Amino acid sequence: MCQSGFYDKVMLGLPGRDEQIENYIGLIRSFGKLGITYFGYHFTPTFVWRTSYEAKTRGGARVSAYNDEAARRDGNRVAYAARLDVEIPDPEDMWKNHEYFMKAILPEAEKAGVKMALHPDDPPVACVSGVARIFNSFESYVRADRETNSPAWGVDLCLGCCSEMGGAPVVERFIDYFGHRGKIFYVHFRDVLGVPDDFRECYLGEGNYNPARVMRKLKESGFKGYVCEDHVPIMESDSKFGHARAGL
Repeated sequence: MCQSGFYDKVMLGLPGRDEQIENYIGLIRSFGKLGITYFGYHFTPTFVWRTSYEAKTRGGARVSAYNDEAARRDGNRVAYAARLDVEIPDPEDMWKNHEYFMKAILPEAEKAGVKMALHPDDPPVACVSGVARIFNSFESYVRADRETNSPAWGVDLCLGCCSEMGGAPVVERFIDYFGHRGKIFYVHFRDVLGVPDDFRECYLGEGNYNPARVMRKLKESGFKGYVCEDHVPIMESDSKFGHARAGL
């Protein structure tokens, strides 16, 4: 998945977006030549937001958290470059920008044998720092599926983000709808406790959904992609090199 700066002009509808799209198409073609089937993307100019990395979960492990009020007061704890010094498009203009992007890249992805997997907004709220977030619900994904109408477009099923949208019912709705259509390309297996504007990450099994039930539903839907653990908690004596993740 490319960082926002690689195609920020595309998302925001700025001059220079066509050059960024050509660079993006170059990556897609390279993926195809290398036999890399899946290419994740997001459409979130302000990228991921978190307001704490010190929230506590089971056993005292540390996890990230998001709170809308804290975000407005203190800003983002995730360090990254974002374009906020330009005129910001409204939600419908963001949809038009996404459509423009898809019309340019999906034919090339189909030719290259590459599948584009859309990651949800994280957090999936309507707006962060004055910038709209359009992929924050099940309904927004259905709209994108209909608008793209391509075998090269599908879902990066980030279960944590789907759980943030409304817990187990939303997670299962994504699987029931997109899984049986072969549109779930791969899965980020994590969970949270809470709701879109106030949640913390957690270990699997203590969050909003039942992980065993979700895994079973994925299998029953015919899903044959890959599953990766995501955003693992920081345990006592863990290191910045992520030994907790490596041990999973």
